[in-house]
Order: sequence, then structure tokens, then C-alpha cells
Amino acid sequence: MPKSLRGGGGSVLGGAMIQLLRWKMEPEVFASALDAWRARWRRQEGAARPGLGRRRATELARRRIKWFRSVNHLESIPRSHVALESGAGWLEPDQEDVRIVVLPDPADAAGALEVGTELAGRRGPSARKRIRRLIHQVELERDGRRIELLASRRRRRRGVPALGEDRSDGVGRMRALYLESLGAAIIPRLEEDEVSLLEDAGAIVLENKTVALVDTPKGEEVTPDEMPWHLKSVSIEAAREKGLTGKGVTIGILDSGIDPSHPEFKGKTIQFQAFKVTGEVRPLKRPKDYSTHGTHVAAIAAGRTVGIAPDANLVVAAVLNRRDDGRVVGSLAQILAGLNWLARGGGELASGVDVVNVSLGGPLADLGYYQTISGYRLRGSTLVAAIGNDGTKGMGHHQVPGKFDCVIAVGAVDAASQVAGFSDWGECFSHPVTTSTFKPDIMAPGVAVISAVPGGKYEAKDGTSMACPVVAGAAALLIQSNPSLRGNPDELSRQLLGLTKPLPAQASGYDARRGGSGQLDLASI
Repeated sequence: MPKSLRGGGGSVLGGAMIQLLRWKMEPEVFASALDAWRARWRRQEGAARPGLGRRRATELARRRIKWFRSVNHLESIPRSHVALESGAGWLEPDQEDVRIVVLPDPADAAGALEVGTELAGRRGPSARKRIRRLIHQVELERDGRRIELLASRRRRRRGVPALGEDRSDGVGRMRALYLESLGAAIIPRLEEDEVSLLEDAGAIVLENKTVALVDTPKGEEVTPDEMPWHLKSVSIEAAREKGLTGKGVTIGILDSGIDPSHPEFKGKTIQFQAFKVTGEVRPLKRPKDYSTHGTHVAAIAAGRTVGIAPDANLVVAAVLNRRDDGRVVGSLAQILAGLNWLARGGGELASGVDVVNVSLGGPLADLGYYQTISGYRLRGSTLVAAIGNDGTKGMGHHQVPGKFDCVIAVGAVDAASQVAGFSDWGECFSHPVTTSTFKPDIMAPGVAVISAVPGGKYEAKDGTSMACPVVAGAAALLIQSNPSLRGNPDELSRQLLGLTKPLPAQASGYDARRGGSGQLDLASI
């Protein structure tokens, strides 16, 4: 930092300070200077009473930010965060700055790798209580620099820690949003040598790549039938005759959000959280859908009239909430932060959601991403994912996470039980590699599926995105019928894939591996 910007601990309204703030410095430079000032204030004011030093540093920082904005005629500057333990401030990182660090052992959340530091008390089922005081800490020495992977204490009632970094006193210290349900952490602004240190310690470092909705063409506005075809096609009457409506079961939706005011969700309690590209929580006063996709998907799973499991609870993570070249997209950090939040029950349910619908994807078939999803399943969470809509390009264009062996992948059929031309298929991704198997696992209605869209309307949409929540809803019915399936994804998957009927004769040139175990059929539920 330039010597002239190092600042002192004198009066915040002193003449030198005002002169400094009148400089037309870039906000990034100001933020960097603010970091140094805050560290000095903490040392000066908190030598005897550390708590007082933190409070004083925060007070002075707020006053300097106010003056900087005033003398530079700025309505706002890029947001400065405060790391909960160090008090260090920094500008919010861009998507490209963020890295996902997959911790060395996928069994870490079961306490298998004891390299811990303190972890604030966490709510959750007994399977996760064993890590209440464990978190991965990578601590290495290279040229006198120490790198630490730490977790900030959770914000009260928010359930998600802050991102942060503190480089005072010549020490590189990275503060992470720790995803305990995935065995991973999200860290801002890693330098190449820091990445090398983490990789040398056995971690896998992933770029924060873009993830998109599984593309669906714009739907046609329609009036819903009394019994939409997708419900008839899966023999929903058999489930209703047994009183199976999803009551007492919770479905997580990882998507673009939801319009909770739609009549399909009348009287339903919906938990909602939006996430930023950095994985942080995006504060919102009320739930919203950044597209129409999330509302459509959620209603297929649990809508009052068009849903497979109309009495199921919904917990919605809005992780795709910006547009790029006409597409609704998000980031890998958003996806993983949303999954972690869902596993923790949206911050309110003690045991997390029972099944997660993932109607999104991307070409991210690498070991690190696979390890996070595999670990998620090992901790008792069942993921149902759309296989993708690039089937017209031929085999092998299916998307992640649908191609992973640890999720239930869903393809699409039409009203005549013909496999949709857009429905993807191909080899599954597993580690270690086993005998070659194919995805999808199961087929469900995915052509002209009528469901809700924001504004109280209905549209008919095509896509494996629509087939996916049909299967997620069916999983909820199975859990209601047999509560022992809760937290048992292996047995739930086995029983779900057993609720199928063979596909009829398909078009010439059809690849039988494209249809999975057959089409979902609840006749024998």
C-alpha cells in the first residue's frame, strides 16, 4: 500500500483525514486503506480490552466510509464486509475470484479426518453432530508464509457464515464459507501459490464456473385441465387412493426461485433463500422467481392441483438468479451453497429436506464436483436431477449432476410414452470408475407439461426439467408411505426405480439405453 494511504489512528475528522478523503481514489484503494486502518485501530484500542478494540474499529470504519462517500459524491461504494473474527474488510469478490475448495477426504463430515479447529455449535441430525468441533484446517509453510483454511462462525439465525480474508501481519489467512454437508469450502481470491499449497495438501480446487437451467423453450400459456396428462400418465390415482399426498415430507427445490403467491401454493408454508454468485446469502424481503422455471418446477413437485405431492413442504433455494445472453444462470458456488442450506433444512428444519430436485446442469464433470455430490448422498440426502435437453445432438451430451452415479437422473417422455427427442443419455460418471452404466435412471412426463408460472398463470413447457420434479414428487410419496426411507437414499432409489413400466416400441434407431429402467408408474406404490 502507498505510504500516503497508511493512515493513522487519530481523529477520524482530523484535517489530514479530510484531505485524504478528498482524493479521488478508486473505491478499491480506499477499501485497501481501510483494512490497514482497522487493523491499527484494533491494536491500539484493544491492547487491554480486545472487545473494545473491535467495537471502536467498526465505529471508526463506518465514519470513514460515510466521509468517503460524502466528499466523493457517491451514493454507494462496493460493499465492504467485516470478517466476523478478524474485523478485516474487503470488497465483495467477483464470480471469477471465488474458488471452491473440496476438502481432502469426502468422509470429513463423519469425523474421519481429524485435523480440526473449533467449530461453533451446529444444528443437525446425529450423523453430523460428530463434526461440531471439527473443521478442516490446511496449515502449511512455504517461504515463511502460512495459509490457513478456516471457517467463520455462523451468523445467528442465518445458518451461513461470512466469506472473508485477512492478510494483516504478513500472514495469508483465508476465511471460508464452510459447506459442512458437502465437505467443501468457498474461498475468495486465492493466489496461484495458495492454490498450489492447498492442492499439495490433498484438496481439490475448483473454479467458480457458470451453471445454467436445463434449457427449456418458452412455454405456451394454457388453462390447466382438471387432471393434467402428466398426473394420469404416472397413475396418480393409485397413490391418492392410499392417501399419499406427500404430507409430512419436505422437497427441496434448487432453481431460479418461486412465486409463493400463485394459487398452486395457497396455504403452503414455503421456506426461501436466494444466493449470490459468491455463495453468500442474498437478503430479500420476500421470495421471488428470477425466471418462470422455478415456479413451474416447484408446482409439478408439490402444487395443489398439478403437483405429484400436493401436501409436501417446499424449501426453495434461488441459485440461478441472473441473465447471461438470454439464459438464466448461476455459479457453482451458488449451487453448492444452496445444497448445503437445503441439507440443513433451510435453517429451520432439524433434519434437512428429504429429497432435492435439481433441474439444472452444466459440463462440470470433474472429480471435485463429483466428490461434493457423492458426499452429500453419503450424508443421507437424495438428489433427483434432470439429465439434460441436448439429445438431438446424439449420445453423450448429458449434464452434471445428472450424469453422476450418486443422483437419480430423469429423462423425458411425451403423452404417448415416446422418449422425447431432446432427452439426453450417455455414460454415467463415477469414482472410482466401475463397470460402464448409462444414464438416465428413469423416465417421466416432460413434454407439454402444464404447471404454474409467476403471476397466477399456467404454461405448458417441454424439458427434462419438467420430468425431474415428477420423480422428486414420487419420492416424497414413497417416503410418506414408508418413513424409514427418510435419510436412506440407496433404498429410496431402489424402490423408486422399481415403480416403473416398460416403454412401448420406440422410433426406428432408438437406443435402448436411452430409457433407463422405464417410465415412472405409481400403480403399485
